[in-house]
Amino acid sequence: MNDLNKIVHDLEKEIHKLEIKCNHPKRTKFEEDLKKHLKISGRTLEMFAPYLLSAGILLGIMKYTSNTPFIIDQEKHHATDVIEMDNDGFYSKKTSYNTIDSNNNILFYYSKWKLENNTYVREAKQYKIPNYTEEEVGEIMNKTDLQLEDILGQPVSVNIENTNHLPEDNREFMSALIYEENSNEYYYVTEPKSKNDLCTTGFMAFLLFLLPVISTIRNKKTHFSYFNSVKSIKDNYQTEEIINRKLILAKDNYNLLKR
Repeated sequence: MNDLNKIVHDLEKEIHKLEIKCNHPKRTKFEEDLKKHLKISGRTLEMFAPYLLSAGILLGIMKYTSNTPFIIDQEKHHATDVIEMDNDGFYSKKTSYNTIDSNNNILFYYSKWKLENNTYVREAKQYKIPNYTEEEVGEIMNKTDLQLEDILGQPVSVNIENTNHLPEDNREFMSALIYEENSNEYYYVTEPKSKNDLCTTGFMAFLLFLLPVISTIRNKKTHFSYFNSVKSIKDNYQTEEIINRKLILAKDNYNLLKR
């Protein structure tokens, strides 16, 4: 097919399409309106895509750290092993579904009973042991002639206990209460509303800071203009009048080429 025949053939196809559009004005208007709105929606999405993507990434990071803005999270916590032991060989370990800081670890020391003024008295001391494992505490309990202050420092409390009857087993006695994180057991708690409000405020503040940065980078790297794009779409909207004019022009050109 030579160039002239191809042009004539293309014009015939164009005239046929335009005639169909002119013969069905309602359907044509619906199609043109739909195309216009879809194109504008696409440009709108293109306009906001970088901002939505940035917000989504930030939201994903915060959700990963259980700090989701706007939504009250269920926070995951390690359970706590509560260990009780003494120098008589007693040992107990229970799992508590609460988080208890190891700073609460305590060693209890009880001295021998001594007779003073017809009453038996002894010292009851408490020492903080946050940096000691149960094995290390066991070693301390098994030592003899031990000065606890040399290892643990000064006690956090000292009390004097008294009794009128001397116990049969009169000796020094130590026990301990130790809290250790259980890495295999978890529990969930609802985060406080105040924390969620803080996360939401932080998210919004960071996003507001990010928006002008994204806009500046976009303007430097691309030539996208939302308003120019929408104007172009509206300018190219084909009304019934425009389609009729195109049909008349196409027929005129066709007639000229067929002479």
